[in-house]
Amino acid sequence: MDLLNSKQVSFDQVYSSDIDLVIGVSGYEKRSPYLMERIKLGSETKLVLAFEERMKELNRPENDRIFRELGFRTITVSGNRALDVGKLIACIPQTNKKVLRILVDYSCMTKPWYASFIEYFSFNSLPFQKVHILFSYTQSAYVEPKKPKPLRVAEPMGYGSHGIMAGKSIALVMGLGYEKDRAEFLRRAVNPEETYCFYADPAGDNRFVEKVYINNFKLIDSLHKSHVFPYPMEDMKKADRILTDLCLDLRLKHRIILAPLGPKPFALLSMLIGIRYPDVEIWRVGAGLLENVYDRIPRGEPLVYSVEFGHDEDYGRTPI
Repeated sequence: MDLLNSKQVSFDQVYSSDIDLVIGVSGYEKRSPYLMERIKLGSETKLVLAFEERMKELNRPENDRIFRELGFRTITVSGNRALDVGKLIACIPQTNKKVLRILVDYSCMTKPWYASFIEYFSFNSLPFQKVHILFSYTQSAYVEPKKPKPLRVAEPMGYGSHGIMAGKSIALVMGLGYEKDRAEFLRRAVNPEETYCFYADPAGDNRFVEKVYINNFKLIDSLHKSHVFPYPMEDMKKADRILTDLCLDLRLKHRIILAPLGPKPFALLSMLIGIRYPDVEIWRVGAGLLENVYDRIPRGEPLVYSVEFGHDEDYGRTPI
């Protein structure tokens, strides 16, 4: 299917949409069930993805209980593996609907999980005229970053045409998170000719902004100010415009490695750019099974991003 349209919408869109499939996550954070407890659930198919790792840590047992009481069917899967989205779709009762509507709460998902939805609908032909996905992200209250774990992974994500721009100099574009060492680790691994950084500012709580700057000071200080881009955390449209414009400029002369190290809404935008422009490589960095576990408390209204896939011969390509 083709990516037809993507845009930020108000949280009211979650209430006004006729959802066929709702997907939540039972993880370690208090915010895991926040969205599902807040919205009105009815006869839609309800699935909760439960991490097979660390099943007893922090809020995980309580979150499992909440999702059971809300009527969710549990699917246990490793956070380090991609999802079988086809099997998730197969859980929906057979209908003759032309439009499939899905609500995905990716607040507590790993990158391989929410990337799986984008990859699946981009590279499979399905018996729907259109698939409409609402990606919902619940922000969290500030929590201090933990001591960094040894980083083991710096590699391309599972989809995309990686290496097709081989021979061109590398431009590394990173969305900075507030955990220490990740950006420098990746920079050393790919040895780019040019480096560009994005960070969320404003970000709801200024402590996030301060910690991003402190933990990435050496990198940020080494760059020209024209290579550092602040973007408003809650305005995904503006963030997408700035990021897209930069990538379009760079791809003329460079092989682009786009690495969303944080936060998740920036990662979602990066993944969609990787679909729109296959020569832009999407990379990730991590500590594998040793990743730190955080207890994040929900804050504010969820950020909702609408993504539509379809057949362009039926709908035409909406400008994105």
